[in-house]
Amino acid sequence: MSVHIASPNHVFRDMLETICRDRRFDIGQSVSRPAELDGMAAGDLVLLHGIETPVEAEAAIAEVHAAEPEARVLLLVPDEALARMRAQLGATAHAILPEGDPADALIGAMRVVAAGYRVVDPDEAPAGPNAAPAAAGAAAPGRNGSRGPGRAELPHLSGREAAILAKLLEGQSNKDIANALGICEATVKVHLRTCFRKLGVHNRTQAAMWAARHMPSLARP
Repeated sequence: MSVHIASPNHVFRDMLETICRDRRFDIGQSVSRPAELDGMAAGDLVLLHGIETPVEAEAAIAEVHAAEPEARVLLLVPDEALARMRAQLGATAHAILPEGDPADALIGAMRVVAAGYRVVDPDEAPAGPNAAPAAAGAAAPGRNGSRGPGRAELPHLSGREAAILAKLLEGQSNKDIANALGICEATVKVHLRTCFRKLGVHNRTQAAMWAARHMPSLARP
């Protein structure tokens, strides 16, 4: 899978390229407009930035799918446009994130989308087997900007649980995690179930997304 970037902002394109390369994503094309994309493969991920209205977003997504119908689209939109974009385009884009989010939240969403899931807001779209919440758990920031418990208020996660979440963000299987940490696979499963309960999530994808947003240091290689 290659990651393609379309943004009218050259500096922003360069920043996205650097972030993605640092996380070992394969960079494909970097263009100013989605209409300039060509030669993509099915399953490639396209990051769209610089779009401010749902009408513009629909046109941009159509241009991407004209070039490759099975490309996956992740929109980075102004914070103030997020709710409107998700309400109108949640079923079209694979993920819609505020451009003010930290880089680790973006990387977490990219990994989820690359795995074949959509990232949805639990307040705005029902979660299904192929949907992961944009921010799951009680520690998600409130709509009015107030914050729930942040990384500094997470003593209830043990060191082992945090280490397992970090491996989860790397896309490792339970067997890989067990080998890396020197524990048995059954123990990994027990720790994961405990993490799910503490974070208020239901599966590995949701746990990875929660960690990417609320414990960003875990996502660093």
